[in-house]
Amino acid sequence: MNHYALNLTKKCQNNCLFCAFKSPPVSGYEFNSVNYKKFLYDGDIKDSIISLGGGEPTLNKDLVEIIRIFKKKNNYVELITNGQKLSSLSYCEKLIISGIDRFCVSLHSIDKNKHNFLTNNGDSFKMTMAGILNLLRLRSKYKYDLNIVYVLNKHNLENLPKTLYFLNRFKEINI
Repeated sequence: MNHYALNLTKKCQNNCLFCAFKSPPVSGYEFNSVNYKKFLYDGDIKDSIISLGGGEPTLNKDLVEIIRIFKKKNNYVELITNGQKLSSLSYCEKLIISGIDRFCVSLHSIDKNKHNFLTNNGDSFKMTMAGILNLLRLRSKYKYDLNIVYVLNKHNLENLPKTLYFLNRFKEINI
């Protein structure tokens, strides 16, 4: 099975210390559903794993349509996200219904201040946790995988045991 990693945008609400894109926001780089239809149909992309990332892919206005396009060809679609827009339950459910198979949500520490420091965004912990909780709520209604991504670095190494202890309380989360 082929695996394609596609960055939908360079835009992001965060400015993480370790991010390769070093945002926020960079303008001009945005794929849309027309680009992906061409990529998908011209390249005959089917029965593959599609990793949608960014920047922050939920900031791409065509994300739902892009997911649907890839699902039409029997692709397994995963979303690599900071989870902040998933704090809206209706948006979260809209993405699930579009066909996402796996959410990979970045949580860099269970310590709010450490997470916010690493993302350079004072609201990121609150929004990310709300997104994770929405995904957990919707698991009883829909089938999808939920992974937590923890970018280990010198600033959050000491918080790893507490973060793992917290996350292990939820059997629905893959770490």
